[in-house]
Order: sequence, then C-alpha cells, then structure tokens
Amino acid sequence: MEMDYEIQSEVQETVQDDWALAGNYISISEDSMQAFLFLQPKPNGERYDREELKAHLRAEGVVSGFHESNLAAMAKKKVYNREVLVAEGVLPVQGTPGYYAYEIETEDFTKHPRIREDGSVDYQSMNLLQNVQEGQVLAVYHAAVQGTDGEDVRGRRLRADLCRELPALRGRGIALKEDAEEPTYIAQTEGKLIFRDDQIEICNVHEIKGDVDILIGKVEFFGDVVIDGNVAAGTIIRAGKSLTISGTVESADIYAGGDIILRRGVQGNEKGRIRSRGNVYADFLEHCTVEARGNVMANYFLNSEVAADGEVTATGKRGMILGGYVHGFQGIKAMCVGSEKEIKTILHAGCEQKVYEQNVENRREEAEIMEQLEEMEERAEILRKQLAIRSKDQTLIRECNELLQERQKLTERAKQLQAEKQKLQNQMEKGRQSAIRVEDKLFAGSVISVNNAQQAITANTCFMQYKSISGIIQGTVIRI
Repeated sequence: MEMDYEIQSEVQETVQDDWALAGNYISISEDSMQAFLFLQPKPNGERYDREELKAHLRAEGVVSGFHESNLAAMAKKKVYNREVLVAEGVLPVQGTPGYYAYEIETEDFTKHPRIREDGSVDYQSMNLLQNVQEGQVLAVYHAAVQGTDGEDVRGRRLRADLCRELPALRGRGIALKEDAEEPTYIAQTEGKLIFRDDQIEICNVHEIKGDVDILIGKVEFFGDVVIDGNVAAGTIIRAGKSLTISGTVESADIYAGGDIILRRGVQGNEKGRIRSRGNVYADFLEHCTVEARGNVMANYFLNSEVAADGEVTATGKRGMILGGYVHGFQGIKAMCVGSEKEIKTILHAGCEQKVYEQNVENRREEAEIMEQLEEMEERAEILRKQLAIRSKDQTLIRECNELLQERQKLTERAKQLQAEKQKLQNQMEKGRQSAIRVEDKLFAGSVISVNNAQQAITANTCFMQYKSISGIIQGTVIRI
C-alpha cells in the first residue's frame, strides 16, 4: 500500500507540472483570502472539467471557499487568458462585548447657565446635583454576543475576537431589579448621584429650606449642601463637596471641597470670604474675598479680592470688573474694566510676583548649600587623613559623625530645593501663556499685570488683549 501511495503522489505531481507547463497558474493573495485561476486552452480544444479545476486548486493548497459558479463558467464557456476569482475566504464576524446602557448622565454633571435677554448670565439656572428617585433605573447590562470564526482559502480558521463580559456594577445605594429580563440596576434610595471610575454612588444631600442666619450660625456637612435661602453676615458654611446657595450671601465665611454656585451673589461688606477647591459661579461678587482652585465666573466684580488657579471671567454683555484686585493664573476675560471715574482696578494673570521672589530665594539658598557642601568635603578629606593616623581618637570620630549628619541634612535640603525649583519653573512656563482680554472698554486708572510685568492704563482704550513678551507688557487689538 505504501508503494501504491508513492506512485499515486508522483503521478499527481507529474500532472500538476504538465498543467503548469501549459501556461496555467493559480494566484493566491498575500492574506490567503482570494485565489485566482488563469487558464490556457487545451491543445486538443477540449473543455476543462469543473472537478478537474478544483483538483488542481486543491493541489496548490486551495481547499475552501470555492466559487462554484465561476468554476463552472470557466469550464463551460472556456474562459481563457485572464485571471478569474475562483475561491474566496470568509472573514470573521466580530461580536459585541458586554456593555452598560446608562439611563443617567455619566459625564461631569454641571448644567450650563442660560443667557438672559439682556446678555447677562443667569446662574440661578445652574445645578451641580443630579438627583435620582428611589426605584429609578440607572443602568441596564447587555451581555456579550460572541462573533463567528472565518476561514481563508487554505482552510485555516480565522478566529473572531473573544468578547468579554463586564464585571457587575459597583457602587453604593444601588441594587439589581428583580424579575428583569436583563440585569437592571436601580436606585435604592433618593439622593444625589455621583458617577466616577465606573462606580455609582447615591449619597444624601444636606438641604436647608430657608435662610441661614446668626441663630443657626454654622453649617458643616461632609457631602453636598444646598441652601434655598439667603446666608446672613457672621455665619460659617463648610461643605465637603459642592455648595449651592439660592439667595444672597452677606459677609459670611464659606468653604467647599467642590464647586460653589451662588445663584444670586455676594455682598461681602469687606468681610465676606469664599473659598473653593473647585470653581466658583456667582451672579455678582461685591466687597468680598474669593479663592478658587478652579475658575471664577460672575456677571460683575466690584471691589473684590479674587484669586483663581484657573481663569477669571466676567460673563455676559455687562461683564464688568471694577475696583479691587483680580488674579487669574490662566488668564482674565472681561467686557469692561474700570470706569470713567478712573477707579483703580488691578488685573493680574500668570505667575504672581511672589513666585518669582520665591524662585530667587530658592536659588540663593541652593548656592549657599552647595558652597557649604564643598567646604564640608574639604574638611572631610582632612579628617580622613587624621583618622588614618589616629583611628581610635574619639574626638575625631565624633567630629566626623557630626559632619556626616550635617552633610546629609544639607543634601536632603538641596534635593528639596531642586524639586521646588522645577515646580516653580513649570509654573512660570505655564504662566507665559496667560493673557488679559478686554472685549469692550478699558478705562484709565486700571493696571494690567502679566507675570512679573506691569503696565498702568493712562488713557481709555478698548478691544485689547495683553500678554507679557520678554518681561514687557504688549497689547494687541482684538480682531472683531
């Protein structure tokens, strides 16, 4: 039997060689997804047989995806002297991974305020909270659907990607709905919804219906605080997360770990203080101090001390900054700055002077430390030579140990200064991009500062943007 098989193989190879010598050939694409057949007429004028053609294809490794109609047409209609597609693979059909269809907002939930007819911004329309009711559907899970494998013309399987399931939704205050066709998550209680890192948390909100006055005195809550009324002078508000006040704030002390929305504004009487680790939004800010890690936005600023790590924007058509000192590290935008009465109004963008002063002080201290370290190294070399002679001298040993400890302290301080220097340099580099933009009137009496450069405005102007170029304030006209 073994001899018969070898003879048969030799015969097949001989036939295939003769077939190729006749000018016929099979072309297979690089990805093995298509095979083409080129035929020359037989010398005796006979037709090719479809099964004969398939046998030649198999001999060349094409075993799958035959185009039966094309093969039949080539044989029957004598299609010669051109390549014809005779086999084609099947690509894999990819499936769908498991996914959650959320019925809630999953992006940062801060509704944008609407614009009033007069062009001012209505901060009363803003809301930091996404509230849900008990039993409300939050998300529905759709299971993964696996794809189907493909196959190339050589019969090799082309596997579809494995579609994975997602883990169960994590969070607090959520539960699976019973008897649902698909896994459905609902709220177990009403409250504020937080979506972060693919987790849902429903937490309570401390809401005060009415005013906060001196009788209440102090409000402290780890989560979100909502006050529906006014906040009187002398009161203290502490919110671990966001804070929303619907009424007017007087000379109170307010702090929030998140954003602050003052739907009316602040009449601070030179004593009001607003501090936020996020953004501050207000209708107006009068005679108060505001500090924010993020942006500060209001329709107008009046005689206030404002400092923001982000941008300060006087919004709307009024968009006025009058009096006081306003600092926005990333820049300041306003429609109008100052007034006809030339009230002193100071605007500063970028790095404040204290940053440059701290950088100079750090460099001075670092230079002193390096000088001390060099002196210590010289003293250490002398001690090493003395110890080589008097290795048991306790006075020398004690002095050597003290020198090593002092050098260690100075080395650590030098590293700390280098890190601070890099941080300050990065801050100053970011500050170079800052600008002050006044889109309408800029009155005399105003002072424009960008980084460590300053320019007093001595004549009324308009439509200007200011930047610091090589330490000099340069103004350019805004193109309208």
